[in-house]
Amino acid sequence: MDTSTRKTLDYYDTHAETVCLKYEATGGGTLSGWVLRQTQPLELILELGCGSGRDAAFLKQHKRVVIGLDGSRAML
Repeated sequence: MDTSTRKTLDYYDTHAETVCLKYEATGGGTLSGWVLRQTQPLELILELGCGSGRDAAFLKQHKRVVIGLDGSRAML
């Protein structure tokens, strides 16, 4: 893993609680709406860098099947 990636993951591991609160406070992003329009109910979506799971939860509410992965254990 390169130094830049390690620094990024270290940041998220250290500040996960604060970052998750900020993510949750912003509501759904425009990307989630786009993914919703591009997919059908029960379609499987792999979300890389899922963070707090906000977008995965939104998509699940709309009957998408989501698998979320994140490099930061603390964010999961």
